[in-house]
Amino acid sequence: MKKLLAFMGVLMLLLSLTACGNKTPAVDLPLSNFADILDLGEEANTSTVVSDNTVVMVFNYDEKPYRASAKLSDDVYEKLINIDIFADDGEEQMRNAFLEIPIQTMEDLSLKIPSQESLNKYVGKKAMELVDEGFSPSGYYAIEDNVPGTVHFDLDRGLFTYDVLMEEGLSWDEEYDDYLDMLPMFTVKEITYKCVSDYATDLSVTE
Repeated sequence: MKKLLAFMGVLMLLLSLTACGNKTPAVDLPLSNFADILDLGEEANTSTVVSDNTVVMVFNYDEKPYRASAKLSDDVYEKLINIDIFADDGEEQMRNAFLEIPIQTMEDLSLKIPSQESLNKYVGKKAMELVDEGFSPSGYYAIEDNVPGTVHFDLDRGLFTYDVLMEEGLSWDEEYDDYLDMLPMFTVKEITYKCVSDYATDLSVTE
């Protein structure tokens, strides 16, 4: 009987350790409600979406990106979407409403940023190959006219935006219909993580 109890105790311990090992790491930030996030100010670069009875805020804290979310009751949701943010006290109304909404889920998005080693596999590929793998252009800038290695593109994929330096140069005299019209001429020279993308406020985007 003692041997059986000892075995059961070891089994329960192993199951407990396994369960703990499968949990998402807890995020410990001194933030309890969504007004706390707004109070972080401009440095947090906060993006907010309220839709489908859900509030999502993506923000920076201590130079790391996070995503906070919560499901809303019908009453709270209606209150939020009916606030006139252009009123003289619009910001105050919004903050007071968010003050009453506790954060239910907090994600440390920095844990999902791809390693530089994994990004380096794209070096040497044609830019359109990255598009075929799910990247989409959202901006570009050229440091010098028609000089190789001076053109940067912002490419989005999932949660993140990447800074992609191209091998070729770009003439400012040329006209293009859109970013996709430009990309076929380029080859990737360097690619690095830049920031969280606009898609990060969509909870269905997980990586």
